[in-house]
Amino acid sequence: MSATRQRNYASQKGSPTKIPCRVATTANVASLSGLLTIDTITVSSGDRVLVWQQGTPAENNIYLAASGAWTVAIDMSLADDLVLGMKVYIYDGVVYKDKSFHLTAISPVTFKQSTPIQVGSLTLTSGDWDLVSGLYEYDLSDANILSNSIVDVIPDNADIAIVQAAEVLPKTVSSAGSVKLYATNAPTDDIGITINIF
Repeated sequence: MSATRQRNYASQKGSPTKIPCRVATTANVASLSGLLTIDTITVSSGDRVLVWQQGTPAENNIYLAASGAWTVAIDMSLADDLVLGMKVYIYDGVVYKDKSFHLTAISPVTFKQSTPIQVGSLTLTSGDWDLVSGLYEYDLSDANILSNSIVDVIPDNADIAIVQAAEVLPKTVSSAGSVKLYATNAPTDDIGITINIF
């Protein structure tokens, strides 16, 4: 086992959350080869792709796209890499962008789209944003969300100008028991949000 393999394997073996994929397939892919268009995105070499709807179930897995034949991602290539319930996040595409999947079976590899769990609705007070390294940070210290969770934050009012201008990001930095939201400008109004976890 190479040193690179050892480092990657040590960091991912048994992890409940896998390295995110760029896209997920929307149907059976006839040939897992070449720089294909998946969910409107033409993949690049090295992109991670969740292949989960194959007519031959044994082909389902997370792959690295290539100009030639695709290969199974290194963190999914051994039996010990597969843990029931582990999650993977999709960050590009149309149908599955910002969606998550979890592993429901190991042989054959079977993924299912995850249903978010609503944590609840909160109001972010305008005066509670702190300037940290050039960004305004809101620390939900009592959110009680696990560090490996994928978090989605949805403003209750999409017309709040400061939410759009400040870009309160749905992809948040999270640590055990807290979620930190970042904005480019200090919000001047209270913001209602709904938090989902995947």
